[in-house]
Amino acid sequence: LDDRSAAQLMDEIVEDLSDGPQAGAVEALARHMADDGLAALTREIAARREAFATPLDQQAAFAAFGLPPDETEEALLARVFLGGEADLMAALLPALAASGPNDVKACARLSEADFRAPDLRTLQCLEAVLLTGASAKEPFTAKIGKFPTRACRDGIAAHADALDDLMRRVEAARETRLALAAARRSAALHLFAAAFLPRYAEAKLQRGWLDFDDLILKARALLTDPSVAAWVLYRLDGGIDHILVDEAQDTSPAQWDVIELLAQEMAAGRGTSEAGARTIFVVGDKKQSIYSFQGADPRAFD
Repeated sequence: LDDRSAAQLMDEIVEDLSDGPQAGAVEALARHMADDGLAALTREIAARREAFATPLDQQAAFAAFGLPPDETEEALLARVFLGGEADLMAALLPALAASGPNDVKACARLSEADFRAPDLRTLQCLEAVLLTGASAKEPFTAKIGKFPTRACRDGIAAHADALDDLMRRVEAARETRLALAAARRSAALHLFAAAFLPRYAEAKLQRGWLDFDDLILKARALLTDPSVAAWVLYRLDGGIDHILVDEAQDTSPAQWDVIELLAQEMAAGRGTSEAGARTIFVVGDKKQSIYSFQGADPRAFD
């Protein structure tokens, strides 16, 4: 099955799912995607079908990210926004607007947020202004004593403690916000995969098609099946003298499994002494890997 035909088949399956009883699985995933991102993600899911062998529901996703099962975005927001933030911003924004360039930029950013009905976007806005950046010595920590600039801070001295307290709450909430977002996305991803992958496998079976990943996975299964593996490897042993793995940094764990099984047979049994010189030649540089390519994994490379 060539890539173009596979892509067309996947798109047809997604269309069918969208119009059927499993439409909720497509909608749940689409909420986390850009308009043109679903097709590309569907291909990634198909290429990593083994990762979805064990379904991950929302409860399991929450546990995987260290979240209590009753955690919600509403509860998180309630811990950050205690009720006085709109008044605090009403005092802070004019002072920022009359201060230096950095404070003026912060004012513009904060002016975009709604502090009377705060949501997750409001929280993310506060993170961008009140926490240090990713490249800071202590990334994503509260800028207590550093924001706003000293001259501006002196002008809002009456609100300094309230601002510092808000910074601390925003810092404490960031990890939970990210974990919630990741857990929601993971649960939606697995829900969609559970609907899509069986339909994709059935469609290929009906047409007698195999895609590239089927070839790898079925080759590995053949070489590990106790009922036939020994016979298959024995037959291959007489016909393989050299194994070359080029661009090895982009080889997936499943592909390494096939290579390892073939290489073990080359170095075993009476065929070893009869076949003459045999070589395994591997070329690759981990620093050059395209890790998304065919499921490449630096740990497998090592």
